[in-house]
Amino acid sequence: MRTPTTNYTRSKRIIVEYARKYNILNKIPAQLEHLDRLMNLTDTNCLSNLLMNRNCFDKLCGILVDRTGLRHGMYLGVEEQVSIFLGVLAHHKKKWIVGFNFVRFGVTVSYYVNKVLGALLSLHTVLIPKPTPVPDDRVDHHWKWFKRCLEALDGTHFNVLVSNADKPRFKVQQGCCYLCNNGYANSNDFLTPYKGVRYNLREW
Repeated sequence: MRTPTTNYTRSKRIIVEYARKYNILNKIPAQLEHLDRLMNLTDTNCLSNLLMNRNCFDKLCGILVDRTGLRHGMYLGVEEQVSIFLGVLAHHKKKWIVGFNFVRFGVTVSYYVNKVLGALLSLHTVLIPKPTPVPDDRVDHHWKWFKRCLEALDGTHFNVLVSNADKPRFKVQQGCCYLCNNGYANSNDFLTPYKGVRYNLREW
């Protein structure tokens, strides 16, 4: 059974073995100390830095290893590669800042950010499945009021430029809509709540 502690311990051992072989042990304590603080303190600390708790982070690393073939680098374990990627992505940090935190060169940060990004993009059909509308015959009390609704949007904005050839893939299906918060305008494609009505209900 995969656990964050055992995976991280194995990863750390592999890194130290490589470092001993190539005589670069002087950097290792600072590098492992930073990773230890991310992985072994608290879920709150991990969530603040990587935007996910330790269990979720370990599952993501496991998926990347099992499904994309992401492997330990010569001096970086999978956990550190993914941590570097999330540090850049989650907080919009420059590679030099992330490199300073992880005691890595900027070119190393760039290399592994692109490597993990490529692995994640290869999982787009798994991580971002095509939405299917709530069926008309749905009787579940949570969803029966949202027939033909595709998914919920929370106002998160991604600055993406889609080519003209790909635009039809992202249009809302005819007769369907997205359930949104008040960050969106009410329209044929977006269903927003009434102003002043609480919709983040505990039972959801």
